[in-house]
Amino acid sequence: MPFDSIESVRQAMESENYIADDPIATTVFLALRMKKPILIEGEPGSGKTEVAKVLARM
Repeated sequence: MPFDSIESVRQAMESENYIADDPIATTVFLALRMKKPILIEGEPGSGKTEVAKVLARM
């Protein structure tokens, strides 16, 4: 699915029951637009796997 704006990425993520904040929606949009991977790091339980699952369903 092509995304033409950050807001369209945010809406797609919300349709998968994930509320994306500005940094996440922007990062996903830019990664998709530039066809580059995303490296997500953080503490256990911070939602890294959930973001990956949502992106896989989009």
